[in-house]
Formats: sequence, structure tokens, C-alpha cells
Amino acid sequence: MGDMNMIPFIDICLVLLIIFMVITPSLVKSQLKVELPRAQTAETVQAAEKLVDIQVLMDGTVIIDNQKVPSDGLDEMLRRKLSDPQNQSVMIQADKSVPFEHVVRVMSGVRKLGCNKMGVGVKTERNR
Repeated sequence: MGDMNMIPFIDICLVLLIIFMVITPSLVKSQLKVELPRAQTAETVQAAEKLVDIQVLMDGTVIIDNQKVPSDGLDEMLRRKLSDPQNQSVMIQADKSVPFEHVVRVMSGVRKLGCNKMGVGVKTERNR
């Protein structure tokens, strides 16, 4: 009696696994939407090679360089990302409806590590 050949089935499963592994990061990034507040005095920041991007979502979730941070792991993740706090810049982007206490918690953590180059992301408001 002939046995069923499992090799094609395993090949298809591995190809599907690779497809999902490649697509998942872009799907996660597209789900993170931060509606920045508007400001008339916003300045354009030159691209810094050591910029650490921090997003604060409405529920208080913190995302550092596209990595979700557990609520109790904020200080540890900041310490890892800010390897040279005196020379690194931090850009904090928070949704305009985020409670301010969440933003202050992140700013405080950054300041504790000695980082003085900190900015807040806003949308530029055009004069009419």
C-alpha cells in the first residue's frame, strides 16, 4: 500500500509561514495611528542618525522604535535604546487625546537617563 507524500504539504506550510513573517511587521505598523496635535510654531527637525522615536497611544501604551513596551519595562527599554543619552535625540509623538500623564511618564524616564535633546512631534498648522 502506498503512503501519502508529505513533502509538498510541508513545503507549502513553510512558504506560508515565511509570507506571514514578512507581512506581519508592515501590518502592525499600519495599525499604529497617532493623531498629532497642531502647533503654529512647529520646527522641522533635521534627520538625526541616533534619533529614538517614541509613540504614546491613547491607552498609555508606549512604542519605542516600533517595538511595543510592556508597562513595567519602560525604564529598561529606554536604557537599552539610549546608549549615549548626551548625544542622542528623542522624539515623543502622542495622540492629541492622550492623557498628559502618560506623556509626562515617558518624558520623565528619558530625562532620568540624562537625555537633554527631547522633542514633541506635532503637525504644522498653516496660517490662513
